[in-house]
Amino acid sequence: MKNICTALIFAMMLILIGCSTPIRIQASNYDNSNLNNRNDNVPITLVIYQLKDVNKFEYASIQDLTMRESVVLGRDNVDSVRIQVPPNEKDMLVAEFAKKEGKYIGILALFANSQGKKQKFYKKLNKVFKNTIKIDITQEGIANSKNNRGTNN
Repeated sequence: MKNICTALIFAMMLILIGCSTPIRIQASNYDNSNLNNRNDNVPITLVIYQLKDVNKFEYASIQDLTMRESVVLGRDNVDSVRIQVPPNEKDMLVAEFAKKEGKYIGILALFANSQGKKQKFYKKLNKVFKNTIKIDITQEGIANSKNNRGTNN
């Protein structure tokens, strides 16, 4: 009986520790990923969301997300962070979220020239490997890092 109680207490501690581990988002901004009209490589702005549901984020326009974020996402947005990533920065910690009620992380990249670039990315939290999401920012846009296991969503 004593061994069963000890095992239950140990199991509960592991569950609590696992639930309290934050989700870390790291970004690598590669060469010439965000060129302005003078061909200067400038910092990129990322908006990182912790979301209850991803549908509104997925189907919203970039303009609606930047201008009317709270109206567009509503109660699906648990938390958000806005940060700039300097050119040629590798594995920069851009956000850290406690696992609250959010089930997804959504990332919006605001490029100086967004033509033809992928600007939105999301990942389901139950598919995150080692509590870290790594994204690459390249000339094509943002994507799941080549060094990160798992799927894009």
